[in-house]
Amino acid sequence: MRNELAKFLLSIQFLTRIPLPDQVGFTPERLAASPAYYPLVGLIIGLACASVYWLAALVFPDIIAVLLALGAGLLITGAFHEDGLADTFDGIGGGMTREKSLTIMKDSRIG
Repeated sequence: MRNELAKFLLSIQFLTRIPLPDQVGFTPERLAASPAYYPLVGLIIGLACASVYWLAALVFPDIIAVLLALGAGLLITGAFHEDGLADTFDGIGGGMTREKSLTIMKDSRIG
């Protein structure tokens, strides 16, 4: 049970910016097994964003509620998906060859 909890916490630590204690119990084997918990972490993130939207929609117009929910997702994940999307477009737009595209997509800088 402790091993499964460590895998779950590692998946949270990898996919979000939620601060966790350093004693999560990192091992390469646990990290390799942590993707099993990615759907659960995604559900938690989705529920958090939906909660922000629901609460904001009680007070603000829909567009503001949507922007607040998107902002919450960006804060929770550190723009993880948006960064991957930007890397993809960088590679598609800047690479004339497959190798150049992959080099661009691996670069952590945008542009």
